[in-house]
Amino acid sequence: MGVLSSIAYVFVAPFRALRYKTATPQMRARIIKLGVICRKSWIFFPPLMMYQYIREKDKEMYTSELFYKNSNVENPNSFYDPSKPEGNRHWKIQHDLSLISAAANNRFN
Repeated sequence: MGVLSSIAYVFVAPFRALRYKTATPQMRARIIKLGVICRKSWIFFPPLMMYQYIREKDKEMYTSELFYKNSNVENPNSFYDPSKPEGNRHWKIQHDLSLISAAANNRFN
């Protein structure tokens, strides 16, 4: 047995062990039960994921609002600029992009 065949065996063995044809009756029952659970419970995950996304977005925007309120800046666009493209609206991203731009311009000029 060579090295490559040993490596191949490591990757192929789990798939051979989980084949439906070679599985014991108990293993087949477990596979069927797992399939039923997955089929019945998948509908709960998209709403939960959406709920988590909305909560995180609300926390992020609330943080931006508090940051703007507690600073003495008159321009709210410095914290969240809706005129910018979708990925560059948040103040943290704007700040990071300005740092990258400044570093690139200083280095190459």
